[in-house]
Amino acid sequence: MGKCIYCDNILNGQVKKATCDEILFETSNFVVTTSLGAFVEGWVLIISKRHITSMSRLSEGELSELNTTMGDVRTKVEQIYGKTVVFEHGSLVPGTHFGCGIDHAHVHIVPFNYSIIPIVDQEKPNICWRPIIRIEDIIVEKKPYLFIIDREERNGVISNPDSIPSQFIRRVLAKHLGIPESFDYHQYLFQDKAAATYDCLKNEFNCALKAGLT
Repeated sequence: MGKCIYCDNILNGQVKKATCDEILFETSNFVVTTSLGAFVEGWVLIISKRHITSMSRLSEGELSELNTTMGDVRTKVEQIYGKTVVFEHGSLVPGTHFGCGIDHAHVHIVPFNYSIIPIVDQEKPNICWRPIIRIEDIIVEKKPYLFIIDREERNGVISNPDSIPSQFIRRVLAKHLGIPESFDYHQYLFQDKAAATYDCLKNEFNCALKAGLT
């Protein structure tokens, strides 16, 4: 396995952590952190503790835990920041645009005031979405995929577009918010928003832990 910034920076602590690498909450198989390059406050990541390229490489048990974790985390974020959307760029092999430069499975949860599917469809009209009946259905994916759960939804949809640019969903969100140049987390770190998110949500997750949320 090559160098992985999630394994080194977040999971193994081999380097000094930045605010965006601090763990807000964790379960048996996942950690929740703020996100580098988050141009929306309240943006968090759910990261697999196991080094895999996408959530489709999880076991059914791990996916069931992920589903519960996504629901719990969305509830906490939405209590403060309003409705959220969820997405994953599902890469099957390292070094592709689908991985967006980070070849370690992670799901984004982002406060967003609009339905995201129609916006994505405007940017790439030929995407064919299939409904996800249960999260475990992701296991059957044999090609790179986009996974999205829209506002008000809990199951989501999936697609296997032939080609998308790196950080595609970030591009779509940034463009819709009128800050198209800010999509690239390599150039625009937004560490102030990550710090604000951490400060705001840490207490919420501490309260959840005391109440028995696992």
